[in-house]
Amino acid sequence: ELGYFGTGMAEALLNELGHLASLDVIARTSSFSFQNTTAGLAEIAAALAVDYLLEGSVSREADNVFVVAKLVEVSSGRQLWSETFEGTSTRPFSAQRGIAGKVAGYLEMSIGDPEEYGGTSNFEAYDLYLREKTETDQATRRVLLDAALAHDPDFALAMLGKAGLALEGVWQNRKNVDEMWREVQP
Repeated sequence: ELGYFGTGMAEALLNELGHLASLDVIARTSSFSFQNTTAGLAEIAAALAVDYLLEGSVSREADNVFVVAKLVEVSSGRQLWSETFEGTSTRPFSAQRGIAGKVAGYLEMSIGDPEEYGGTSNFEAYDLYLREKTETDQATRRVLLDAALAHDPDFALAMLGKAGLALEGVWQNRKNVDEMWREVQP
């Protein structure tokens, strides 16, 4: 049930760590190709040409999200740290930011505020946004993004998602630009 949420958290964490200029973060396509695999850490690290791997799991209880994260040094197989982070309905990015902060701290770097680059402080809006990313039906995606924006009208990533839907409609020759633009307006 939380597969979409774990994937979304991992993607958001990749995005947040990607803001660190001196850190090379492996692209989503490459790193996510090992999701749900039986490959060992050494095999994954060799394929991705990395020295460290960040792995974890997500669980949810009511309005609380728990993320267990582990940073592993591949050459030694040594776990550098492991910690459980908790996010709540009032602080959806706290787990993600905690993990990114630990990685940044370990590497002596600093992380910015997620709202500065399109995030939200509303858990429900973020949850709906993550659900939209797993849907293929455009109508369902639009409903989820509209619901996310109802929870946080300033959630830029949800607005961007709606704009992307409009472009898809135009590219697929279903509607003209003016029609699609009207559909994505708040």
